Amino acid sequence: MEKYQFSFPNFNGEDIVIREGNAPDELVPNKLSVRGDINSIGNFLTVRKDQAAEFQEIDIRKIIVEVDRANLSIKLSLDPVNPYGASVTAVPYQQGTDLYQGAVREAVKV
Repeated sequence: MEKYQFSFPNFNGEDIVIREGNAPDELVPNKLSVRGDINSIGNFLTVRKDQAAEFQEIDIRKIIVEVDRANLSIKLSLDPVNPYGASVTAVPYQQGTDLYQGAVREAVKV
C-alpha cells in the first residue's frame, strides 16, 4: 500500500477513513415518459410537487410546453436538454364524446 500525506488545517480530531478499490458499475437512468388524458400534466405536476424528494424538484427555467392544436395534444418537457429528462404528453379524448368536447374547451384556455 502506498503512503500519502494529507494536510487538514481545520481537522476536528475525528478519524478519517480512506478507502480504495473499484467503484460500482454506473447505473443508466430510465427516461420517464408519460402519455395520458388532458389531466395527466396537472396530475404529474401535483404529485411531483407534493411527494417528490428535493432532488426531483422542477426547475421552471428549463420547462418547455408544446401545444399541438392540430392534434389537440400538449407536451410538457421538464428538461429537454437532458436525454433522461421527464416528459408528459396529454392526448385528446375520442372525438364525439362529452369528455372530448370538455377537453377541447380546456385546451383552448391554455
